[in-house]
Amino acid sequence: MQADVDNSGTIDYGEFIAATLHLNKIEREDHLFAAFSYFDKDGSGYITQDELQQACEEFGIENVCLEDMIQEVDQNNDGCIDYNEFVAMMQKGNVDLGKKRLQNGFSPGFREALPVC
Repeated sequence: MQADVDNSGTIDYGEFIAATLHLNKIEREDHLFAAFSYFDKDGSGYITQDELQQACEEFGIENVCLEDMIQEVDQNNDGCIDYNEFVAMMQKGNVDLGKKRLQNGFSPGFREALPVC
């Protein structure tokens, strides 16, 4: 067994926790990649403003300033969101949303998190 690091024939608590954390990290990465792929409709490796617009239309979201959203996330200023920028946004968003949830006693939805024109 790979989780049995000390080769004792059993998995102790520490080995179990280490294996669980590793699996959770892999699962989170899989979810992030799946989410990125959902927006990256053409598989180019970038989320463009047009692709974001299409996703908003699919969800019935209107009056969103996509330019502002891209500009805030686009670290290399190429006008698109690459996978690393997407992951950074999601990780930052989780922290920010967690703070808002604690301060306000609720969890804001996707629509409320988008900038409005």
